[in-house]
Amino acid sequence: MDVHERNRAAGLPASWFFLTGGGCSMEWYVSLAAVGHPVLLHDADGWDADRGEGPHDGLRYASASLSRWLWTWADGDHVWDGVSARRRAGG
Repeated sequence: MDVHERNRAAGLPASWFFLTGGGCSMEWYVSLAAVGHPVLLHDADGWDADRGEGPHDGLRYASASLSRWLWTWADGDHVWDGVSARRRAGG
């Protein structure tokens, strides 16, 4: 609950539920409001409210669903693979 309250104070949507840290300023969230409940990789340093940006500007990756993200992990695959592939493709 402390993490959720900290994130709300920082301006993140209440519908983003913290899953785990991703290193440096990156964190993984599940969207409780979006269809399919995608898992979002958010970079806290990737947006600036003073420039009129919102937390969605800090999104770096979204999986199709929490289920897919968890199965990737459970099958022994690396959840960062999708992020890396997207960066190589320029996304």
